Amino acid sequence: MPSNDDYFVDDTEPLLSVDKYYRPLVVKNINYATLLLVRLILLEPGTIQTHPDCGVGLVSKFRYSTGVDIQKLETRIAEQISRYLPQFTLAKIKCELDTDEKIIKIYITTNELNVFIPINTQTGEVLRKDSYLSDFK
Repeated sequence: MPSNDDYFVDDTEPLLSVDKYYRPLVVKNINYATLLLVRLILLEPGTIQTHPDCGVGLVSKFRYSTGVDIQKLETRIAEQISRYLPQFTLAKIKCELDTDEKIIKIYITTNELNVFIPINTQTGEVLRKDSYLSDFK
């Protein structure tokens, strides 16, 4: 029977930038988990050729969302997480549509993680980048 010491999961991700000493910036722990979730949500299906269904397709499928589409978005995010990030399968996903400001608000929560992703419905861009990733320096 294998013990817990037999397995190691690397929870770090180097970024494509460096600090003032030219060392690569590295995302760790909770920021790593957040980065994986945000990438999966913003990834368009077909981008990764070996996994053509990988990605929520937020811009192409849910850009001009309505209240009816929000439930489909929650389901799509949950399906993608369970398929491509199974370590976050127990995450609770809640999506809200703010029609006045034209924003989709995505909340993902687990015991260790609270992620809030506000996305402009017309452009598909994340509005407040500082709301989900801290300074990596």
